Amino acid sequence: MFIVYNSLVIAVTPDANQIELLHPSQKTTIQKSHATQLIDQDALRAVIFTLDGNEIITQSDVMRTSLQGERRSLDDIIFETLTYLDAKKHKIEPDEDAVDRYLAKIMEENGINLQQMEEIFRQGGRTLKEGREELRKMQAVGSMIDFKIRSNLIVPRKDVEAYYHAHPVTKPARYYLRYVQIPFYTIMTKAEQQKDLIKKIRAEGIDFLGLSDPFWVTHGEVAEEKEFIYKLKPGKISAPYASSDGFELYYLVEKEDERVVPLEERYRDIVNTLSQPKYIQMLTDYRKQLFENASIIYFE
Repeated sequence: MFIVYNSLVIAVTPDANQIELLHPSQKTTIQKSHATQLIDQDALRAVIFTLDGNEIITQSDVMRTSLQGERRSLDDIIFETLTYLDAKKHKIEPDEDAVDRYLAKIMEENGINLQQMEEIFRQGGRTLKEGREELRKMQAVGSMIDFKIRSNLIVPRKDVEAYYHAHPVTKPARYYLRYVQIPFYTIMTKAEQQKDLIKKIRAEGIDFLGLSDPFWVTHGEVAEEKEFIYKLKPGKISAPYASSDGFELYYLVEKEDERVVPLEERYRDIVNTLSQPKYIQMLTDYRKQLFENASIIYFE
């Protein structure tokens, strides 16, 4: 039986295990189990012909989310498929062992076993075999993008330095503090208790206070009424500060002054910032090239 749709001919042989999609210049063979989907033109969304292989995309492919749970357009799926075919052409395709390792890593990172992984695939409309195959394609596509684009994203150091000087970033001052709050006494006034605390600290040191473990606070995190912390010197403790619940005392262990972030600390982030527009352009060009070099038949 033959079904003709524009320049595509679908040849279905009832007794065969496979059917053929015939194009004026190419043909692709698919499993007969897809025949009913293909006969229903609503279920067939696109057929892709390239010199490196042929693929079909059905409505179920479009409706199903990616393994990351994202919805993809038909053209996005076609791009992924074309990239995968290009990866196969360049022999950039993980073998079974690589897929096993990737699957094992995913399960380890998420604390799940194979049975639970299979259930996750099932909930996404995939068998374990289909899930593994999609993982393979995902790895191949990622590797191909690395090969074609990321490996060619070179940002000269002079450009990084120019951006660094044009967009300086400062880190605010930080204070490494220990803290204690002492409840108000009922046997003396607040003023008397404050004087008593100062006297004891001078005589005995700070060990009796039961200060907390040290913690970092940035300049902007210090409340306005506690700006006395700015004036503390390392190894010194503040005067008792009367809050609503008692006297607070702050001991400065260490201080870092405000500083301009060095170039080497920002180098990688600046490279990523400068390379992003180039990455987008190169990805757009690569996508255009793949589409132009393929023959794609769309079914509405």
